[in-house]
Amino acid sequence: MLAPFVLLTGCSSLMKENNLTRNGALASQPMMVVARPIEFGMETLGDAKGTASVEKFLFFTISGDRPDVSLPIVGKQSRDSLETLACYRAAQSKGGDAFYAISSEWEKMNLLGIYRKRSVTVTGKSMKIKDLGELSPERADKPINRTTDTSGSAKAVGFFKRLFGIFSL
Repeated sequence: MLAPFVLLTGCSSLMKENNLTRNGALASQPMMVVARPIEFGMETLGDAKGTASVEKFLFFTISGDRPDVSLPIVGKQSRDSLETLACYRAAQSKGGDAFYAISSEWEKMNLLGIYRKRSVTVTGKSMKIKDLGELSPERADKPINRTTDTSGSAKAVGFFKRLFGIFSL
């Protein structure tokens, strides 16, 4: 029978400063990496329309699409996978990377759960994501004060001043 054993290693230094030696030493300095935020924008490529359909017998796909795509879609959030495929096709028709879904039209047929046919047509805007580059240091480091507004609108005034008029605290 083999007896388990524990092997511990470690190192320690009581020196207050590291001196240059001919041998390697663990005397590294901390390093800081500064990264600026990167801006992205969207370019609208135009109106687009996409379709997708599927036919199933029992639980087996007999014709149509097998949707398995992912795409940034703006608009209605709860999407069927067939609708996502139609949005993908619409965005790709104009060379886009994303899609703004405006409307979707469904055609469904169900015969006692044995035979089902579904098709969807989506319309919207095809969009291209553009890399605008890094923010300039002056713009990225500028403090943002969201509590003041120079336009003189009602939201620039404090809560109590809006509530009580000139008799604010």
